Amino acid sequence: MNAQVIASLVAMLRAAAASRTLVPYKRLHAKFDECIPLALRYDALEKAASTLADLKTLDYGVLLTLNNGLPGDDFFMRVKRFRRDEYEAVMGYSSTGRSIIKRRMIALPERERVFEHALTNNVKTPPSFAKVHDQSACHTPRANIQDVTLRRQAF
Repeated sequence: MNAQVIASLVAMLRAAAASRTLVPYKRLHAKFDECIPLALRYDALEKAASTLADLKTLDYGVLLTLNNGLPGDDFFMRVKRFRRDEYEAVMGYSSTGRSIIKRRMIALPERERVFEHALTNNVKTPPSFAKVHDQSACHTPRANIQDVTLRRQAF
C-alpha cells in the first residue's frame, strides 16, 4: 500500500484521538480509489494503527465508527487476533461475536484508552486537520463514554 495513504490514515487517527472524536468509515474509504479492494484498505488501516501503538496493547482503529456508534468487524477481528484472551473474556469462548452489548464492552474502554494514550503521549492535532471542521466527525466527550455492564434478571 502507498506510504502516503498510510501516513494520511495515521494523521487522521492521531487527530481524532487528540480531539476525542470518532471517524466515520466513510472518511476511511474516501482516502482510497474505488478500485482498491476492501481487504487492502483494512490492511492499510491496520498498518496505520500499528504505527501509533502496538496492536497487542492498543488499537487506534477503534476510533472508526459505523452508524450504530461501534467500530466495524475489522476492529473486533484484530482484537481477537492480537488479544484473544481479552476478547474471549468478554465475548465467550467460540462466540460468533455479534452481541452489540458485548462489543460495546470491548470498544468503549478501548476508545478511552486510546484517548488517554493520545493525551499522555502529547499527540497534537496536525495543522491540516485543526483548520478543517469536519461535519462528519462524531464528538465524544468523556462524560458520554461509560462502561457498559450487562445485567441479567434472575429467573
